[in-house]
Amino acid sequence: MKEVLYMMRFICAAEGFTGFILNLILFHSLVPIYVSALQGLYLCIAIAFMNFTHIFYDGTLAVPLVGPSVQFIPKFWRDIFYEIAFVVMSFMWTLTPSTCILQNTALSRSDLTQWKRLLISFIPTVFCLILIACTVPMTMPTRELSEIMGRTFKELYGMEQEEFLECYGITIKYAEINNRKSLLTFAIVFCAIPYSISYSIIVTLMIMIRRKLSSQGFALSKRTLQLQRQFFVMQILQSFLPLAILSIPLAIIMYGAFTGAQLGFWSLPLTVFVWLCPVVQAGVQLRYVMQSNSSTPESSRVAVSRTDLSRRS
Repeated sequence: MKEVLYMMRFICAAEGFTGFILNLILFHSLVPIYVSALQGLYLCIAIAFMNFTHIFYDGTLAVPLVGPSVQFIPKFWRDIFYEIAFVVMSFMWTLTPSTCILQNTALSRSDLTQWKRLLISFIPTVFCLILIACTVPMTMPTRELSEIMGRTFKELYGMEQEEFLECYGITIKYAEINNRKSLLTFAIVFCAIPYSISYSIIVTLMIMIRRKLSSQGFALSKRTLQLQRQFFVMQILQSFLPLAILSIPLAIIMYGAFTGAQLGFWSLPLTVFVWLCPVVQAGVQLRYVMQSNSSTPESSRVAVSRTDLSRRS
């Protein structure tokens, strides 16, 4: 099925370059959302050139790198680029709690300095990133598993056996030859715990922020209040659009994991929608930037001073 291979290369490249351009615009915008833009730039360029795909087949959750440029990257650097992208991908759901904390502290009458606010806001994100980083070695297959995945996915993609294909992943069926790495442990540490922590913080703080923005006794200028509400909407969209986008493909993957079904190309929608998320989130941020810059400097000078901390994330 070479057509599927070419299609996935095109989709990954298109989504990657689109996300790269949007994040590049964000990085050079008047409102510097540096952390989010930098991780988006790296992830999208990695997607565009390395073409990460996701397939659940033969009891294995695999990440074949089907980009034609992958074979020219030395093995050491290929692994490093993959590992960094693996961790950076999690910013899609681990970064938003920090922006929620920043906005909540900006709306609170607090004596904390800017640096203390930044430090406190990124504690949940750093904790989740440490957990996720611990799962990276779990997706680095042994030589035996790598050979099996190479043969399996070359056949699935209709590639010749002598063609180059790099595969990362974790398996249920071949766990004994993969140093007994557990897919269940991976799912809990990579997904369940960080998701639970991130979205518990997000939902709790969004309720608190909404109450503050709706409070009649909360003294803010009209323009500042408008900016804070726009930022609040941006956070809601950034948090819950990925959940909506990924719900169906993740349900398909979970079905395959629990039933042992040979999903094959039926799991490829996960790749399409996962790599759509950085594009959507960058678009949401760019929308906020354009809205916040639509005012004149005179009317927004005071508002910017009150929302500066929130924007920096």
